[in-house]
Amino acid sequence: MSSSKEMSVVKKVGIAGRIASVGHFVYRQFIGNHKDANEAYTRVYPTIKLTIQTYGRSSNESTNLLKILANLAPAGAIRRNFTKRYIDDSEGWLKLPKNPNDIPYSYWY
Repeated sequence: MSSSKEMSVVKKVGIAGRIASVGHFVYRQFIGNHKDANEAYTRVYPTIKLTIQTYGRSSNESTNLLKILANLAPAGAIRRNFTKRYIDDSEGWLKLPKNPNDIPYSYWY
């Protein structure tokens, strides 16, 4: 009998753990990353400008830095919008503002 109760408790704890993991993931994707993303953006932005001016827009270095920047945007439609406007467009990087707070909401947080 006690074995059955223990299995039931273990099962419930496992379910609770999965729910907590999903909750943490959702929080980080939609709420918690805003500050981190803005901080990373302000650090990566000057490097992107310098790298593109030095090696060109089509270089591997530039492409990889732009991909990192695109991955900072929230998942979903906002990331797709950001990627279309600033990453996929060969001249889109020129539209990137120095301050991430100047990026419109539909493209950033």
